[in-house]
Amino acid sequence: MADEATRDDEAVRGGPHGDPALMRAWQRTISDLAPSQRAWLRASRPLTLHGSTLIVTVADSFTRTQLESRLRGEVEQILAGVLGHEVRLAVTVDADLATQDAAGGSVDLDKSLQRSGDMSTDPSHER
Repeated sequence: MADEATRDDEAVRGGPHGDPALMRAWQRTISDLAPSQRAWLRASRPLTLHGSTLIVTVADSFTRTQLESRLRGEVEQILAGVLGHEVRLAVTVDADLATQDAAGGSVDLDKSLQRSGDMSTDPSHER
């Protein structure tokens, strides 16, 4: 019985790894946003398209708030163009996404934060 429930859940999500076509549509939508907007959605994933509602998961509640308020209109408009029909967003939080994103290496750290050694601007601290 548990195997049947797992299969049903996977069917709703588009399989154990999600729907590749839905993932491509989400990635295309993100790429159409301004760079500052894309940063909010770097660690986001589409879970399923249920009718005209796209369920998206993000890494934290702050990102969810940004997507539900500031970014919703533009993201829904782009998605409608990509998918060919009106789409409404529903956003959930999965804290594991932040860990997966960092482990996957897709987060670009500012190189200046990776420097080591004395970074003082005071000449009296020169060696």
